[in-house]
Amino acid sequence: MKKPKAFVSDYKKEEVKTIKGLLKNHKVVGLADITGFPSPQLQKIRSNLKDKLLIRITKSRLIKLSMDELKEEIKGIDRLKESLEGMPALLLSNQEPFKLAKSLSKSKSSAPAKAGQIAPKDLIINAGPTSFAPGPIIGELGAAGLKAGVEGGKIVIKEDKVIAKKGDTITPKIVDLLSKFKIEPMEIGLKITSLLEDGTLYGGNVLSIDEKQYINNLRQAHSDAFALSLEIGYITKENIELLIKKAEIGALALKEKLPAVEEKVEEKKEEPKLETQGESIKEQLKENIFPKEEKSARENTEATKEKPAENIVEEIVKKAETGELKPEEEKTKSQINPIQDEMRKAEEFVKGLMGGEVKSEDLGKGAVELRKEKQNQRNKKEKEDKEFKEAEKAAQNILKKI
Repeated sequence: MKKPKAFVSDYKKEEVKTIKGLLKNHKVVGLADITGFPSPQLQKIRSNLKDKLLIRITKSRLIKLSMDELKEEIKGIDRLKESLEGMPALLLSNQEPFKLAKSLSKSKSSAPAKAGQIAPKDLIINAGPTSFAPGPIIGELGAAGLKAGVEGGKIVIKEDKVIAKKGDTITPKIVDLLSKFKIEPMEIGLKITSLLEDGTLYGGNVLSIDEKQYINNLRQAHSDAFALSLEIGYITKENIELLIKKAEIGALALKEKLPAVEEKVEEKKEEPKLETQGESIKEQLKENIFPKEEKSARENTEATKEKPAENIVEEIVKKAETGELKPEEEKTKSQINPIQDEMRKAEEFVKGLMGGEVKSEDLGKGAVELRKEKQNQRNKKEKEDKEFKEAEKAAQNILKKI
């Protein structure tokens, strides 16, 4: 026996067809939960956003059926179906999701408070005249803590009164008092569950952006980016003046730290030529062989000889240059007089100097050391000048990039 087919009314078939057509003809489709949403406020939202948004209220089962039939045609529609909850309403628009969410947020309307709800802000009854005639109501206002009086045949509130603070639970007495003064403290709007655009699903929590916080975040990002550009020296029209000032301050600070050194022009000395080495050796021999403290005694002894000490030194140097200098035969200490001993020492010294056995360091601080000291001084001054010129060059490079 065949199982009988379920009967589907023509209304439902037509409704599914209509929903499918709406889903395919709008760039942005979404869902909202309107459970407990007052009908007057819903009609007001529809009226205010009729050019931007179409709200279609129908049965949840028909919405699911329509989405199932379109899952191959509309990317992500199956994920949107999972957002169905409570009493759903279809949201259909061609406006970008975030702009649509902002429009819905601005369309919130006020509504009377209900017992058990939480006060969204301090609930205040302001001082001033009312429309109430004198009567038993004065006692009710007094019981609620309001200071009231009669002026010109009407009840007047003398002082502002906070009847419920933000976060307090609203009681039936507060509800009655608010209704008497026609105060509607509650704000209600459509609760967006999700919106779908080109396969991308946006949750309601993502769409609810605090504009003030978002703007503050942008300002902070701009401030951080500007500070970073100054730190790394990235030139823009906004920071060029500050970069130039920064470079100038850095150059001046560097200049203050460098020691003041007078510029001295030193002539570059040429290396002594071979023919002048003899004169240099002669001068060194004078300083090493004849110390100052023995000068007077040596002069008295040299006066009795045929050749003065200077001539002897010149003769030794001449022999050293021509290669005729030979070691003297060994003599006993008694055979060697002071002058001969000096000459022997001089010959040995010159021989050692020419043969490399005597180093330049043994001659004391000579021309090489003096040149080295002067070169070190020049290098130090050149380094200091280079550091200052680099700072000036950095500032000039910034100016060239403007």
